[in-house]
Amino acid sequence: SSASAAGSIAMYYKGVVTRQAAFVSSQGDMSKVYIGDAGTDKEIMIYYLKRTEGGSTHWNSIDDLQLGDELIIFGRAFYYNSTTPEFDNQTYVYSINGVRTA
Repeated sequence: SSASAAGSIAMYYKGVVTRQAAFVSSQGDMSKVYIGDAGTDKEIMIYYLKRTEGGSTHWNSIDDLQLGDELIIFGRAFYYNSTTPEFDNQTYVYSINGVRTA
């Protein structure tokens, strides 16, 4: 299946961080952030997560997000391998634990 998010609808999604991110890219985006609904084992992966809309503020380290942090993100979801939903690389954080990021 295609990895393209073209045609999918951008949406807000609320979830809880379920795994520590892999790394922060040279562009300041956090890579491989997994979030899920509280109390379930369903996870969504965000391949590159921007700190703010437009990416004007960058992450300092993977410790900027902790397990259990509640995020509201905005982006386009798609299925990369038909089993794990992912969000595209323009996805950004709207709020962390109820605090706006911008």
